[in-house]
Amino acid sequence: MNSNLVQIATALTALIVLGGPGPLPAASGYANSWDVPASVRVTLATDKSQYSLGDKIQVRISYQNMSTQSLVIPPRISPVNDVLLKIEGSDGVALPQAADVPQRAGPISGHTILLDPGVTIVEKSSGGEFIPISDWGYRITKAGTYHITAVLLGPGTSSNVATVIVTP
Repeated sequence: MNSNLVQIATALTALIVLGGPGPLPAASGYANSWDVPASVRVTLATDKSQYSLGDKIQVRISYQNMSTQSLVIPPRISPVNDVLLKIEGSDGVALPQAADVPQRAGPISGHTILLDPGVTIVEKSSGGEFIPISDWGYRITKAGTYHITAVLLGPGTSSNVATVIVTP
């Protein structure tokens, strides 16, 4: 069994032993995350590049296997539990999150996924491929340019930066 499969099986066993989701994790890791090897590219996209103030800003998170080996992805909890969203204004100041972001329960993907080399999968929630940033507790309350990044909890793998413009 290759080392990626062993790591993923170990993480999945920890998830089963530790139980369901709890509070947001510390920087040291999260039992509900899958162990993402460096060969996985995380991509973040928005449904539009420009919004009016008050519009629902949504993101799509995808994973592409850049290696030459298939990777096993165990059943996961909602992207809101497994992915940290970072949003900064053009001034470099991070937007605050609401303190009352609800945790999701149960796996969003009820089965193990085999991610073959070169294949891309898109994270989905109950609303589809695009997930509102409000699900992570973000509210943009003033016009400006914002930079959004997805960071997988546990391994800390970061996505590209998606830039959006919010007009009055």
